[in-house]
Amino acid sequence: MITTKRILAGICFSEHSRLVMEHAAALARCFDAEVLAVHVLNVRDVQDVTTIEAMGYDVRPDEYMKDVRRERLEQLQRMAGETGLSPEKIRTLVKVGHPVEELLKVIREEKADLVVVGAKRAADLPHILIGSVAEKVFRHSPVGVVGVRHGHGR
Repeated sequence: MITTKRILAGICFSEHSRLVMEHAAALARCFDAEVLAVHVLNVRDVQDVTTIEAMGYDVRPDEYMKDVRRERLEQLQRMAGETGLSPEKIRTLVKVGHPVEELLKVIREEKADLVVVGAKRAADLPHILIGSVAEKVFRHSPVGVVGVRHGHGR
């Protein structure tokens, strides 16, 4: 029998991330499951800050990333609180790395049963076909993936 006890919500903080979180929470209610809301800070952003520092600007990459990580975790926690799920049914996690690799790693390590990610509108099909994060998660996830279409309301 297939059971769904842990749902990973991939949150990128685009304008439609709340819809992804709402879908994950709705599914969690149906399955009496836990939601793990995950955001991945792209390692390229870290490299950009390091490059700026190397150019002589007074930027401390470690401090910058620590601040951004804290800010994103607070945003995730706020978004999680807005779902109405009880605190023991939702966790938040911020990772640093390549988004696809980190999401796939978290899916395996946290033993997610289902993944919810944002999928582009049909008008964005060329972008999907050349390799969005969602498309790569769809192709490589060891568990089922639900794509939330941004162009459609509730």
